Amino acid sequence: MNLEPNRIVEYVMMFCVLFFTTVMLLIYLRHRKDLNRTKRTNFEPTISVIIPAYNEEETIVDTIRSVLASEYPKNKLEIIVVNDGSKDRTSESVKQIKDKRVKLLNKENSGKANSLNYGIKRASGEIIITLDADSYIEPQSIRKMLAYFNDDVAAVTSAVKVKEESNANFLEKLQKLEYLFTIFNRRLFAMINGVYVTPGPFSAFRREIFDEIGGFDPNNIMEDQEIALRIQAANYRIESCMDAVVYTDVPKDFSSFMKQRERWHRGGFRNVMKYSYTISPKYGDFGLFVMLYSILSIALLIIVSIMVATALSKGNMFFLENPMLYVEPIHIISAIVFIVTIAWTVIALKEMKEMNVKKRYIIAYTILYCYLITLFMFIAIFKELKGEKQTW
Repeated sequence: MNLEPNRIVEYVMMFCVLFFTTVMLLIYLRHRKDLNRTKRTNFEPTISVIIPAYNEEETIVDTIRSVLASEYPKNKLEIIVVNDGSKDRTSESVKQIKDKRVKLLNKENSGKANSLNYGIKRASGEIIITLDADSYIEPQSIRKMLAYFNDDVAAVTSAVKVKEESNANFLEKLQKLEYLFTIFNRRLFAMINGVYVTPGPFSAFRREIFDEIGGFDPNNIMEDQEIALRIQAANYRIESCMDAVVYTDVPKDFSSFMKQRERWHRGGFRNVMKYSYTISPKYGDFGLFVMLYSILSIALLIIVSIMVATALSKGNMFFLENPMLYVEPIHIISAIVFIVTIAWTVIALKEMKEMNVKKRYIIAYTILYCYLITLFMFIAIFKELKGEKQTW
């Protein structure tokens, strides 16, 4: 049987998806009992929470109060708000909080990474926590993260969830499901030392790691991923805590959502290429599975992008063929991938005790959302190859 090039690429992509899902399932089955198991419970270091803020007068007070409400010794907690040249009343809003643990640092606008580094240099804590100015943590979140700092752990990620709103629209509800699924997958990646991002909304780091490998990269549009890859490249571990909850705001309209995801994907492509040298046995499962799979995924997407562009120029619309007119093995494999994806999503929600998600959103997430993200990846690749400047 002779296969056309486009059909061969489809089979390769389906194989990659099935391979990735199968590996993640095996990791889950092997480590299922350890998903929420911690080792260190009496670790009580000094904590510095760094909150970079630019025009955040509407959210900064609630963010700070969520930290002040933490169940942690008051004499071991400081909050450093770095006002990055805000043009609104961010500074005045912070001053409303009369608590000696809250410190306000004002500086000229230079971006989030520079603001984080500015705060870290002036922090006194043994553990540095980065927190976005529109995010809110639960009282036990800090303690729960600290329990994972053992052995060679340099950083611990949190459970970033979408802030609950009664009037949330369809896009926000799909993002809520995506964030839950991401939390679960990140915990599995931690089991093989494969965590590749320390989310900006809420992550914790050992202070000395910044002294050793440097601070956040101010020239990187995905600084929270770049620092994680740098930590991995230094052969330290990054753990993940599914119980350390932080709530964050997400884009409410399609335009903002598209702009955010374009930046994420373009930044991700650049970071993966920058650290492609970690594809080596020296970096264990992180290098030989996480990074290798990332590179292969990007390569396949570039190939597909070129094929689609070439087909369009020749008037060949093979990618719009109606699969219901005939049945081939690729269609059967696609159905299997669809079923496995839904099952995997349900497993993730069950493990996270989030079974109140309606079935229609799970199906919509599987069908619509995943294809939508893939579309954004195509757009990001196209703009990267074109050399178009990235704007925030």
